[in-house]
Amino acid sequence: MILSDIDIKQAIKRKRIVIDPFDETCVQPSSYDLHLQDEVLVFANISRIPIRLYAGMKVAQICFMEMSSPVQVPYGSKKLGSKYFGQKGPTPSMGYLNFKNLKKK
Repeated sequence: MILSDIDIKQAIKRKRIVIDPFDETCVQPSSYDLHLQDEVLVFANISRIPIRLYAGMKVAQICFMEMSSPVQVPYGSKKLGSKYFGQKGPTPSMGYLNFKNLKKK
């Protein structure tokens, strides 16, 4: 089930979802708009076309979903061999490891 704007606001009020800083105008019917802060980390752009980023620019939307029941093997579990096991905070994509694993097969 995808959370509606009403459910997102309730989850934020109950601290089930924490967005800091939170701006109620960024809540959409089924998502929350994410904008850049004044400070931006520099990272590699995999596109051949340069991208100019500005403070305050909308760069993504996040949707919140509620699972119907607990999972047997959680995402990030050692059992799954997750690339993100043990991560602390936001982590850059490790998708490139998928290609390294293909070469080994």
